[in-house]
Order: sequence, then C-alpha cells, then structure tokens
Amino acid sequence: MSQQTVLISLLVGSHFRPPAKQVLAHLPSFTSLRLEQEDDNPYDDNAIRVYVDAQAIPEQEYEALEQELSGTGHDVDTVRQLGDIWLGYVAASGGKPLAGTKYVGNKEFRDVFWDSRAELRFDGQGRALVVLLAEQEPGV
Repeated sequence: MSQQTVLISLLVGSHFRPPAKQVLAHLPSFTSLRLEQEDDNPYDDNAIRVYVDAQAIPEQEYEALEQELSGTGHDVDTVRQLGDIWLGYVAASGGKPLAGTKYVGNKEFRDVFWDSRAELRFDGQGRALVVLLAEQEPGV
C-alpha cells in the first residue's frame, strides 16, 4: 500500500504576471495546478513555475473577474483562450516569504513532484498555497 506525502508552499510572484493575480482571486480551493521546473532561472536553480488551466475559472466568476481585469490589457475572453495561465512560483526554500511559516519551499518540492498532483489552497490569511500530494511506495 502506498503512502501519501503532502508538501505545502506559498505561491509567490503572481503580482508580476498579469492576469495571474486577478485570476487567482477567482479560483476555488482544490483547483488542480501544473508544476514545471524552470532550470534556466537566473535567480533560483530550484525554480518551479505554477500553472492553472484557464478553463478552471468558474463561470460564475466571469463578471467579477472582468471588472478586476480592467487596465491589465486582458479580458475574460482572452484569458479563457490562454490555455495554461502562469500564476507564479513555488516559494524559494529559505526565502523571505517562508520565514516564520510552517511551509516548505521549492527544493523540497523538486525532490518529489514529478509523479505528484498539485492543487491550490488558501491559508487562514488568504495567502495562496501550492499543495503537493505525492504517492510514495513503501520503502521509498
């Protein structure tokens, strides 16, 4: 029987990637995420990008999202056509955003995320979290 490892990190950098911040505000907890290594990142050798499928935005959120997208150069129709939306990054291990939290960072994620499922959640302060659910065989 396999065991499940759960790793949790902050999702950071969404404010640098319009329309990520606006989209993130309209996604429900447990939305599936896609993770991708960014080996050529000049600032962090362990960088992991976080993506969401644009179709994961609930239809009942379109009107409010449309208002928030004003001034970003995007609208709901163009956002929905993007396919995957780059939301930001898994927080860097040892970086300032993780200081004083119980969360882990991208180094810990890189060790296990290849055969894992990732999903969006939010903590009690409303911060976006990347939750990694990794199945591990006994003895691994």
